[in-house]
Amino acid sequence: MSKAATIGESTQTSSAENVVLRRAMTQCQQCFKSPVQPGVSLFRCSGCSVELYCSRACQKKAWPDHKEKCMINRKHQSSKEGAERLRLLRAFTTKHRPSISEAVVRALDLCADVSRAQRDMLVLYLTARPAPVRTEKAFQLIATDVIPIGGLWPEREAEMKMMLGKAHDTITQHTSAPGAVLVTLACIDQHVVNICPVCIQSLEGLTPGLPWEEKLMRMLNEGIVL
Repeated sequence: MSKAATIGESTQTSSAENVVLRRAMTQCQQCFKSPVQPGVSLFRCSGCSVELYCSRACQKKAWPDHKEKCMINRKHQSSKEGAERLRLLRAFTTKHRPSISEAVVRALDLCADVSRAQRDMLVLYLTARPAPVRTEKAFQLIATDVIPIGGLWPEREAEMKMMLGKAHDTITQHTSAPGAVLVTLACIDQHVVNICPVCIQSLEGLTPGLPWEEKLMRMLNEGIVL
């Protein structure tokens, strides 16, 4: 874990840009098209109701790789509890996306070398809180790490980098942000993982090497939403 301290001020995207970014991050799991592109609409896999596709052709092409994951997803969803875990982690991620986006820029020191976003990712290790009152406090952040993309799942490295590349292209085409970077949220006691590209906030005026972890922990663990 990095030394604890406070993240300095950073420029946040506008409300309109945040709406576009949320839509841009919702992508077809095969070709990575998003609803911000003309004529693109997404539907969920009828088996697991998790993966999204833009066409039956993409769904069919993705099936050999998705088959095992689909079975795992359905197994987790065999109970209301399993389905709720998946839903809650995604909702938690959405609530805290601005804070996560701010922290990952510092964690990877992207102001010194923005190309690190193409090689490394931030991992947030979480534990679930019992009976959370609010979605933004559903999980507790207990540790962080910066590792190479694919460091946890080497067999998925190419897929993850392709997803990141598509997200980068979509963000730069539709917003003023400089691109995307991967963040993985892993709930270690419930075995639920959310891998998502997040927007790289403005790098202007940032200084390399500044600490960031303490503020991120405070924001997530106290349920503070920007």
